Amino acid sequence: MGAGHVVTALYEIVPKGGKRGASVDELRYQKPRNQLGGGKDAELLTVKVRYKQPDQDESRLMVQALLDQDRTIEQVSQEFRFAAAVAQFGLLLRDSKFKQDASYQSVVSLAESARGADADGRRTEFVYLAKTAASLSNEEALSARR
Repeated sequence: MGAGHVVTALYEIVPKGGKRGASVDELRYQKPRNQLGGGKDAELLTVKVRYKQPDQDESRLMVQALLDQDRTIEQVSQEFRFAAAVAQFGLLLRDSKFKQDASYQSVVSLAESARGADADGRRTEFVYLAKTAASLSNEEALSARR
């Protein structure tokens, strides 16, 4: 990634006992929250990024903890809500065992609530795509029977 570029990354959280890849650093959050101490109770995760200045050979490490702000989905930014809708859509398309109670209707509702200005129409196109997927799935038929 070069200077001036922007990247959005979505990560899947692997629950305790789940399969995970090799770890580089010591695992930080293996104890229950109330046993962590040191102000870590409100930490949800830690982001570590290494980067190099264009004219240097040695990388620098940036570490930032994300704190639990106890917000509902309605209280987070439009960008986060829209990204969450896209991630939920991906879980539905893969029929992921982690989709829980996700539905195409919840994807559409969340994406519509986060559409914003949408100057290039991509968010509107995503909502249309999610509505189309809903109509092709059995979801609408199941809802009609209830």
